[in-house]
Amino acid sequence: MTVAYGNTIKKAAHVKWAYEQGIRLFATDSKADLQNIAEYAPGSKIFVRILVEGGETAEWPLSRKFGCHPDMAIDLLVQAKNQGLIPYGISFHVGSQQKDIAVFTRQLATMMKAGVPLLQCFDIVGKGHSNAAVAKLLMDIKADVETGSSLSAAFRKYPLHFDALFCNLIAAGEQAGILDTLLDRLATYKEKILAIKAKIKSAFLASSLDWISPCAT
Repeated sequence: MTVAYGNTIKKAAHVKWAYEQGIRLFATDSKADLQNIAEYAPGSKIFVRILVEGGETAEWPLSRKFGCHPDMAIDLLVQAKNQGLIPYGISFHVGSQQKDIAVFTRQLATMMKAGVPLLQCFDIVGKGHSNAAVAKLLMDIKADVETGSSLSAAFRKYPLHFDALFCNLIAAGEQAGILDTLLDRLATYKEKILAIKAKIKSAFLASSLDWISPCAT
């Protein structure tokens, strides 16, 4: 069983319930939450959730809600061990719907199909981007390519933005000489994923309103 919890500090009763259901792996990012886990889920494994960059490009930027500073993460893992829990690792969540990457992929695919040189594509998109974090990301990737890195290798340096599937397809496109074609397919794939997530989000919000409405006075 997996339980997704929407608050950074889990209620003691909820931790106890989860433990009674057989859950033995918990994520935390605060001392108060860790104390509840130690008391009501003894001997459990602990992931400490850390703050990460990347939420600027998310429609739901959860890195602003979840996570602690890396220095605090070390203290929490030590505290977990001292309280009889099992330090198990580090986790993070930058958020949902990395929409800027989908837009960038479409822009890059369109320009390359039109014959615009790769580095010039990065200049056009990066320097004109309204999101300073994304603009810096693209300029950093451009700098790597300028110094001799392949595009796929440059993307692999930023796994929070470009997953293994994305990088592997870019590498295949580079090797086969069909980078523009695979970029187009990647852009279509990402756009479809965003559309599906948007529908799920809308359905979720609609069901939430339906549940709340009867309770209104």
